[in-house]
Amino acid sequence: MVVTITVIVCGIIIGEAFALLAGTLIIPSKTSNWINWKNAILLIVDILTAVFILISLPELHYLPLEIFLLSLAVGIATHIYRIVQYYSSEKKKFCTNLSLFIVNDIKMLGLIAILAATIIR
Repeated sequence: MVVTITVIVCGIIIGEAFALLAGTLIIPSKTSNWINWKNAILLIVDILTAVFILISLPELHYLPLEIFLLSLAVGIATHIYRIVQYYSSEKKKFCTNLSLFIVNDIKMLGLIAILAATIIR
């Protein structure tokens, strides 16, 4: 069950990151004030952490459990940062609208559920 949830959540994370990257490249005039170095780094971190979570799944025995847990922690931390950023007065927020904010929260809750299920086992 944990593997299934992990694959789904990581798929959503990677899919959204690539969709946002593609959107900024296809429609640069509408997204020019969204993309900045912080948001680009968050997208790259999303892709990297999701990949590391997938390849370090404890069931696969490719990497140590610590890498899996660290990747989950980094993913959760970056999503919490986006929540804080959403409520701040910062100009170029990652979650510029309620839809992005809700998707961010769903991804974060998925990562927390994976972490909890891993710890409970």
